[in-house]
Amino acid sequence: MLGKNKIPKPEARSARDVKTEAAAELTFTAAPAADPLAAHKRPRRNAAFKIAFNVLFLLISVSVIALIASNEFGGSAADGSRAAFSEVYGVIKGRFGYLLVAVAMVAGLTLCDTLKILMLSCETKEKISPFAAYKTGALGRYYDGITPLGSGGQPFQVHYLIKKGVKPGAALSITFMNFFTQQLAYVIAAPVFLITLTVRGQTQAWTAAAMWIGYALFAAVPVLILCLTVREKAAMSIVNAALRLMKKMRLLKDYQKTSDKIRLSLGDYREAARAVFRSPVTLTVAFMLSFAHFALYFGVPYMVMRTCGVESSALGGLFSQMVAIFFTVSIVPSPGNSGASEATFYYVFKGVLAGGFMFWGVLLWRLLTFYFLILQGLIITLAAAITKSVSAVRKETDQT
Repeated sequence: MLGKNKIPKPEARSARDVKTEAAAELTFTAAPAADPLAAHKRPRRNAAFKIAFNVLFLLISVSVIALIASNEFGGSAADGSRAAFSEVYGVIKGRFGYLLVAVAMVAGLTLCDTLKILMLSCETKEKISPFAAYKTGALGRYYDGITPLGSGGQPFQVHYLIKKGVKPGAALSITFMNFFTQQLAYVIAAPVFLITLTVRGQTQAWTAAAMWIGYALFAAVPVLILCLTVREKAAMSIVNAALRLMKKMRLLKDYQKTSDKIRLSLGDYREAARAVFRSPVTLTVAFMLSFAHFALYFGVPYMVMRTCGVESSALGGLFSQMVAIFFTVSIVPSPGNSGASEATFYYVFKGVLAGGFMFWGVLLWRLLTFYFLILQGLIITLAAAITKSVSAVRKETDQT
């Protein structure tokens, strides 16, 4: 009765409701009042910085290729210091089959990414279409290629999966399990080739040091992902350290808001990730695809060399050399290791490719393993932007 002033019992709330309210409170408290003019200036300044940064390293990459071209074509075809273009074209035309195999290998890289993402989505009970899995992998490669140290791919993959209706925790699990299996496969397979080069003395002291430093940093990533899955507090400490670094590099706008979102999704991520770890079949197939990715990626330059007329007898250590180049330039903080990759390739193989073939070898290798992936991601990004704009225009037209 009303006269007894009974206190109504609080309504039962689910864990999801509590988490949602906590997220709202954290988001609210993490965004203090700011100068409205500064809110508009910061994004513009950050965007301008990113554009300038990417343009700078694109120019460096183009400059290195131009320098290689100048060095290769600086001699005379008559004195034999370089081959005439007709001769280069004739060699490449006669070995066009090797180039087709290289292109098929690049397609195989995309197929490995797509199959892994598709399989992991099924394991987390968040099924997506094969085309969505392909786009997720392609966007990851694209943003890896245009951000320093390849740091941008995974966040954009998570964002895309969430837009496709995948739960945030599952999106984190799919993305990081895909990344984890590939990184760990590279870490397991690479030492055989790196140790072989070191023991044989086929690397100089500075290149050996850079190679092993790059390998150590590369190997630290799977450890971080395991930490995210097992130890939440330690994981958040590492995540926050990485976020602070990204903040200083102007790759992150709101440190606190991003940290809060990750912490709230970490529980769902750990559940989805543990489901993957509990499936030996899924893990085994994922690792097999990752090892296939390793073999295909480092097999492309072999086919490029064969396309440029180099005989197989001269390419005995090429696979090991390419693995060494990969880890040596991985410490260079440029998008796609621009400039460093081309320069290191030239330095290592200048005695194998000569007389005008070095330029075409470098160009074909980078076109297949880097610029093609950038173009692929750019087309997907532009198509999505155009589709969104067209939909917005149609919606406004329908409303009027």
